[in-house]
Amino acid sequence: MQGYEKLVNSHEFAQLTTELAQYPKKLISWERLLVLINTHIGNVNKAIDAKLYKLLKTTYTDMLYYFPLLENYYIDYALLEYKLGHFKSVHTIFKEALAVHNNRSLLLWKNYLQICNKIVIDQRQLLKKYSEAEDYIGVHYLSGEFWEMYLEVLKERCNVKIRYYSTLRKVLEIPLHSFSKFYAIWLKHIDDDITDLSKLKLFVSEQDIREKLLVDINYKGRRGPYIQKAKEQLKKYTQDLYTIVQYQVIERYSLFESKLTVQYYTSCDELVSADQQNIWDKYLDYVINLNIAPLTQTTFQRALVCLAHYDFVWIKYAQYFLKVEEDIYSAKNVLLKSLQYALRKGRIIELLTVVLVKTNELYFLDKVFKVWEDSLPEGCEDIEDFHSFWNYIEFQVYLHRNKNQSRYEDSNSNAFLSDDILSKIMHRLEYQEKRQGHGIILSYLVDLQTKSNTQLIEDKVFKEIIRKDLTFLIGGGLFWYLYSKLIFFDSERSYLERRGYIIERVWSQIPKQYYERVSTKLLEFCETYLPEDVDIVYDMRKEQ
Repeated sequence: MQGYEKLVNSHEFAQLTTELAQYPKKLISWERLLVLINTHIGNVNKAIDAKLYKLLKTTYTDMLYYFPLLENYYIDYALLEYKLGHFKSVHTIFKEALAVHNNRSLLLWKNYLQICNKIVIDQRQLLKKYSEAEDYIGVHYLSGEFWEMYLEVLKERCNVKIRYYSTLRKVLEIPLHSFSKFYAIWLKHIDDDITDLSKLKLFVSEQDIREKLLVDINYKGRRGPYIQKAKEQLKKYTQDLYTIVQYQVIERYSLFESKLTVQYYTSCDELVSADQQNIWDKYLDYVINLNIAPLTQTTFQRALVCLAHYDFVWIKYAQYFLKVEEDIYSAKNVLLKSLQYALRKGRIIELLTVVLVKTNELYFLDKVFKVWEDSLPEGCEDIEDFHSFWNYIEFQVYLHRNKNQSRYEDSNSNAFLSDDILSKIMHRLEYQEKRQGHGIILSYLVDLQTKSNTQLIEDKVFKEIIRKDLTFLIGGGLFWYLYSKLIFFDSERSYLERRGYIIERVWSQIPKQYYERVSTKLLEFCETYLPEDVDIVYDMRKEQ
């Protein structure tokens, strides 16, 4: 009790917890809090203070909620429970951690299996876990340690002897960083274990013995020399395989693996260099071209751990499922998961919209946008990423158009330009030079113009910009060009009415100090739509 009270009453604890309450995504504060709690606990044993234990568990849980890709902290959490004999919790923690990493984390599997070796008594259950791990991380370039563990377990705890040899034979074909170690083991077994021709069947199939080694296991002559010859044939066959795998390992190492300096989770506060991003990008292209699905997906998962906050890797993964695997639902799951991590969501949402249209699940995208918008501190119109904001607006317009469309009304009814949409757009424009995309926004609104909504767009946006004196926009020619274009394409007015309105009601509002600056775009407008009024623009220039 005293240790717990001393901790929670300390200045450092109060400072860290207050900081985390305000900024829960500050990783360094979580790490300092864990260090502080563990310092007060000391050596973990079953006599641990109950309140300190609960506090430590809660801290791990909360931290991993905000940072689910932190493999090492899942391992630390599981080791805590292991030391206390809470084996059920150990399994739960590792299973949750593996699920977050699509079961393709080599680090998590190695640590989980090391503990399973000690706490799983049933050999069939243990081997089942190793077999599952093999499916997910067996082709990982750095999985040599996993295979060593697997072979050791097969040797010590598996009654079916041939399973050990067939597994070792399988490893020889995988381009692993430590591949030569397994060839050395294989060659030693050839020398030590083949004491009879029948033992060849432990190493290769009977068909390969006949067709590739050209050995007759029923040979009746002198066995000694014949067995030695069979061994040499098997070693030669192994050497050919070694040469092929060696080339693959060296190629992968020299092109990519030796250049990767970032292979761990990198928080959004840290930048991964453009060079590292480029290496990962090329590595992913390389494995995609190899067309080995488990290798491709494992390599993508490796890349996602360190590049989780970069949109390109998520988009590339989704495109892989769409184009190579033709698995639209896996692509959808990748894109949905990416919204939790990627800082720039615009291109992700764009692709997700396409995918959900194909799966007829657009209603789901509306929920995704709502959750995403609610998660933002001030709303989607305030975020810096223009693509995310604009994809949200485009989708809302699409949604409103479809909701309000009927066979009896104009399919371009202004209903899809709701007050909420226009309010968000106007709020975004008020940021002026602090945000990007003003031209795209105004151009898009003009493109949305219909017979019934010209007045709405003019009143809610263009007139509002002038009323609020948003000088960043008013002082640019594009604003006046688009305002003029909006009026010119108003089908409710005659040509003369439109022309008169543009000159007398629109251009008359241009502040004189901006005449020179905006005249280039106005001349462009006149040359296209009002060639007879070019002189008016030239006169404006002279007047300034």
